[in-house]
Amino acid sequence: MPVIIKFLIQLLILLFFSGLQSAYGFSISIFPINLENRFVQTNSKEYKFIPLSNFSFSIGHQSHQVLIEHTEFEKRSGNETLNFLEINQEYHLNYLYQVTSLFQGQSQVQTKNQSNMFFLYMGIGTGVYNSSVKTQYLAVESIENSGNAIFISGLVSLQFQYSYFHSQLDLRLFQAKDYSPQPQPGVIWRAGIKF
Repeated sequence: MPVIIKFLIQLLILLFFSGLQSAYGFSISIFPINLENRFVQTNSKEYKFIPLSNFSFSIGHQSHQVLIEHTEFEKRSGNETLNFLEINQEYHLNYLYQVTSLFQGQSQVQTKNQSNMFFLYMGIGTGVYNSSVKTQYLAVESIENSGNAIFISGLVSLQFQYSYFHSQLDLRLFQAKDYSPQPQPGVIWRAGIKF
């Protein structure tokens, strides 16, 4: 997805939820920076971390948070005669619960202006993924689509929130019928703006 389109979608989401945020005390975080890596088995049967493109935002209320994501990655292989392009897309819906505030109680004196900035969340998620393989042999192209399939995930999230800045580091495990290894580990660091 082009960067300008991602930015416009994030802006529309922000405008849509700004009324919800002020009326009911919800917080909205939009993450323009997403660095994700997933541990996968390649076509050559090797295991390695691959980078993924991620677009995400979250809605929070008290100790609860809903994280919505779109992930996309491509794998290319082949030579001049025979080429393969595999495009994978995932749509995530995650629920996170704040387990604790970290580093609280370090100071004996707490003022009204002091608050915790580090939080530990745990959560579960589900979503839909699909992949398509484009095969090109000389000038002939064919496209195979896997259709949609469901995955589940579990995650632990360390989050830093200060004023309008929101950053989080998520460690995740994915389970799906086509994923290898089972479960598939992943890590993502995201940073964004909180309203």
